[in-house]
Parts: sequence; structure tokens; C-alpha cells
Amino acid sequence: MYNPYAPPAAPIAVPVPVAGEPATRSRRLAGAIVDGLFDLAFQMAPAMVLRGIGLDVFPRAPVHGAFAKAMPSGVLMQLCFLLPAAVQWTLIARTGQSLGKKAVGTRIVTNDGRTAGFVHGVLYRAGPKYLLSLISTVLGAIHAPELHSAAVGGVIGALFLADWLFILRGDVRCIHDHIAGTHVVRAPRC
Repeated sequence: MYNPYAPPAAPIAVPVPVAGEPATRSRRLAGAIVDGLFDLAFQMAPAMVLRGIGLDVFPRAPVHGAFAKAMPSGVLMQLCFLLPAAVQWTLIARTGQSLGKKAVGTRIVTNDGRTAGFVHGVLYRAGPKYLLSLISTVLGAIHAPELHSAAVGGVIGALFLADWLFILRGDVRCIHDHIAGTHVVRAPRC
């Protein structure tokens, strides 16, 4: 007999068994910091040098302030990002570990415990975030002030923040982990 006052019934999600002990939040944060410093050193430094010697030929939106005028264009920064990205993405595709993950002893695995590989470890995890950063770069390069505004930057920033804050949930997985069907687990340090 149907009871219109009964609470809705839904199947209960069964946790996916993970091959390996999940990485702690602190290890994930430490690995992300190491990766961020590597990316910063090998993306921003060359971009700033190229900008300083006048080789930044890409269009920029009008900027105000001395610091903003010294910053490289978004297109140059995206091009300089390709070197550290190639290093990190190759490592992840082969071993499931970026430099930061190697340093802190974690690795990326799929839901069934296999090394994530290129599709799950790079395309699904990094692809959506990289596409979001490209949107902002393209809007800036085509000088679309009505589109390339604080609102676009705010929305993209909020999406990145939401991704990072998902780590505070019980399963210690970010949104990009859910998209890719991956987990970050402890691994022996190399």
C-alpha cells in the first residue's frame, strides 16, 4: 500500500573499496604545495623573463598599476605552463605520481586500484581545470571586457575553491577525483 506521507526512498550509496590506504588531507596538501612550487618556478619565471626582455608579443587587455603592467600576458603564461605540465602529466600517466606526490608518498589510483594512467590521471583530473583557465585566457586575449571581468574570474575561482574544499568530506576526495573516478592513496616514497 502506498503511503503519501512516507519519506522518499533512495538506494544507499555503497562506498567503493579502494586498493590502498587513502592519503591524508595533510599529505594531499603538502603534495599540492610541492607541485604548485614546481609549476610556479617553471611557468612564471620563464614568462616573467620573456616579458622583461620584450618577447611577450601576445595581446593583453588594458591594465592598471605597475605590478599588473609587469605581468606577462595570459597566453604567454599558458604557453610557459606547457613545460611543467608535460613533466607532471608524463609522470602521472606512467606512475600515478606527480613530483609532489612522489615527495610526500602518495599516488593516484582508479576505483579498482589500478594506476590512474593518462585518461583518468591527466585528462579527467586536470583537463576540466585547465579548460577553465583557458576560458579566462582566451577572453582576456580577445579583449572582451564585458565577458572577461571580475565576474568570470570570480566564478572560475569559486569553482576551483569548491574543488579544493571537497577534500574536507569524509572520503578525502576532491571534485576532480569524482570526475576521474580516482582516489589518492599512500604509496612508498621513491
